[in-house]
Amino acid sequence: MVGIGALLLALAIVITLHRFEPVGISTLAGKILRSLHGPGFAAIAIAVGWGARDWADGWWRVVLAFAVCVSISLVAELSQVPGPRNAEVADLVVDGAGILAGLGLVAALDPSLAFGTSPWTRRAVALASLLALIAIVMPTLRLTAAISVRNANFPVLLSFESNLERELYAGMETPPPVRIPKPAGWSTDGTMVGHATASGRWGTMLAMAPMHDWQDYKAVSLVIASAGDAPVDVGVMLRSNKKNYYRRFTAGPDPQRRRIEFADIIAKRPDFDLSDVRTLVISAAEPGQPFEVLIDDIRLEE
Repeated sequence: MVGIGALLLALAIVITLHRFEPVGISTLAGKILRSLHGPGFAAIAIAVGWGARDWADGWWRVVLAFAVCVSISLVAELSQVPGPRNAEVADLVVDGAGILAGLGLVAALDPSLAFGTSPWTRRAVALASLLALIAIVMPTLRLTAAISVRNANFPVLLSFESNLERELYAGMETPPPVRIPKPAGWSTDGTMVGHATASGRWGTMLAMAPMHDWQDYKAVSLVIASAGDAPVDVGVMLRSNKKNYYRRFTAGPDPQRRRIEFADIIAKRPDFDLSDVRTLVISAAEPGQPFEVLIDDIRLEE
């Protein structure tokens, strides 16, 4: 009965996490939640695998546990079909990897299951399962470290001081700026800046999903300079609730801090929601004209 109760509780938790989109979480926190597919189903597989000792004997116990875990995965994904979240085959694949790794470890640690005459077979299965679990958990650990770095640096949105900051613009369908040592003449803290290149149709140099809630601040600013001797025109676009605000700057060879006052945004776009800023994009003001800029210390100001 305890095993059945734990199984029903796990099913309820999994379906709730699949069915409902948490309100107000940041994009990075959403990535962490989605990354839990593999680790979550590995944990479910381990729990079900141990709990199945009362359901069947021998390898049938593992087969039954696998069937139960796959059923939970299928039901959870199907619960997303009505929306607002999307059911994806890729999620089922990740779930399956977690299930196999979890059950593999359970089987390897169960002395009642036969792995042949050689003890190395059991050890090999245990090692392979453990390595698979480590690989499955690593994305969640990396994202958790990235959100810790972001929270520690806040209200700095992007400083280019940590490789983990790449998670702030990963998945935005644009190449990230290259981190380079800070040139002479830069007065900002830290030792690294972003070297961004604008080319192609839209000339996007950086697109990031920042911390959403900006309503307790007065401005967002960044330090920017042309990477060459000639000045270049740069555009900064903010997006909130399908409302855009665009500002154009000229970046010269000398680094200067450029500031966007939120009062100016509201004066121009009264419907712009500063409590839910989803995207910050830095691009060439003239799409298709390739040039390079140096960017540093994107931050919110009080």
